[in-house]
Amino acid sequence: HKQFRTIDPFDCRDMDDAVYTEVDEDGNLVTYSAIADVTEYITPGSPIWNEAMRQAFTLYTPYKAFAMIPEILANGILSLKEGEDRLTICTISTIDKNTGKRIPGKDRVVHAVINSKGKHSYEEVQEKLDSYDENAVMARIMERVKNGGSHEPQTEEESLVLTKVSKLYILLSNII
Repeated sequence: HKQFRTIDPFDCRDMDDAVYTEVDEDGNLVTYSAIADVTEYITPGSPIWNEAMRQAFTLYTPYKAFAMIPEILANGILSLKEGEDRLTICTISTIDKNTGKRIPGKDRVVHAVINSKGKHSYEEVQEKLDSYDENAVMARIMERVKNGGSHEPQTEEESLVLTKVSKLYILLSNII
């Protein structure tokens, strides 16, 4: 039921990760990062697995992608397509509202079924974020949570702003 969203190049067909952020009861950000669970479909040690390990990554050129795993899987069941249930491995981290840093001991890794609520390109997300008053959006969310309302984003606007804020905190905490 969470509003996971994929954010990739506009022409991407193999959306292998999705993100989501909400606010906890203390006003901290809880960020989720889900990746397609390849091991549910490709057995470690199998010929496909061994070839993927040998290749190590998908190589993208201007004319062709040389896929690490067969395209039928990468663009099919392993793609976190909008509106479709998908098996993932998901990290969940809590970011302290006062310090902007991850709270030690609150990180978790779980297996999860997600259903992406939106497929977005980098350019589209940036254009939308540029049009939002991020401070007003965050104030609205925090006021709702403070008054006992939903901790989850209620609109695409709230979802994208929360995701941006949480990713900035994580980036900054890794730099500082």
